[in-house]
Amino acid sequence: MAAGITVAQDKLPELAAYLRAALGSSYRAASAAPVLLVDGALNLKAATLELAEQLESAGPFGQGNPAPRFCLPSVRLIMMKEFAGGQSALCVASNGWEPDQRRRLPGREIRAWCGLESGRDLACHVAGRIERDEWGGRNRIEFQIEDVAPAGKR
Repeated sequence: MAAGITVAQDKLPELAAYLRAALGSSYRAASAAPVLLVDGALNLKAATLELAEQLESAGPFGQGNPAPRFCLPSVRLIMMKEFAGGQSALCVASNGWEPDQRRRLPGREIRAWCGLESGRDLACHVAGRIERDEWGGRNRIEFQIEDVAPAGKR
């Protein structure tokens, strides 16, 4: 959930100390080891409009019923383009070299900073959610990226 607050810049350290003390062990546990849980791994070829529609029918999604999150293992991020407001458009591509193994999926990154700008064609694991996108009379799917990790690491 979200909340808004206005704080004078010189009072930010004081607010941070207060919140750490007030939240106690909950704060320490949450900040100790960031974990992103996924509902399953998904082959890029399985990310279809039909799957997005099936997932949509399991909704509505919200705080008590989050939309399923998937990992796309060992894919490549290509065609990165940044927009104002910290949003990036890119493409998630399979690593297959055979023509029947190649697949691309438009991606959107809003909340996560990928940190891969120096290696835009690196193999990586990508976590996020499949969403149906209806724009300009076309129905397609996008992958909303929440996190990215180099494929050589867990």
